[in-house]
Amino acid sequence: MFADNENDFDFGSLNLEEVTLDDYSDIPDGEYNVIIESAEAKPHADGHGKRLSFKVRLLDGQFRGRTLYDGLSVVHRNEMAQQIALRKLKTLIEVTGGRAQKPSDLVGAECVARIGMSKGGNGYEPKNEVKAYKRGKVVSAPQFLGGK
Repeated sequence: MFADNENDFDFGSLNLEEVTLDDYSDIPDGEYNVIIESAEAKPHADGHGKRLSFKVRLLDGQFRGRTLYDGLSVVHRNEMAQQIALRKLKTLIEVTGGRAQKPSDLVGAECVARIGMSKGGNGYEPKNEVKAYKRGKVVSAPQFLGGK
């Protein structure tokens, strides 16, 4: 399977017929049960401000297992961006019963995320994003039979 020369590697020996491709279709707007899989604080790329980055996984329904990434600009020059981020962060802290003191305390928290589409722009296509978080559970995740 592995040749001495990596350019002689034979893909035919990998059983690619049994590999399923990931589904990157858009997740329809709605509320979904999610878990925070990772959380970290980092500086903004321009060096001004602080951003919290979250990896969020859907827990059930047709899109179970799909992952979204959310970034909260908790310290930002744009007051509106900062206020939106602080509201989302406050909700996530409430989900933990108010016990979260640092980003890692949010890992494993389960809550409801309202998912929608970003507007896109500046060369980026619209994509799914977390619009808001809230406490509780969705009784039945939205089921969609096709189309966007």
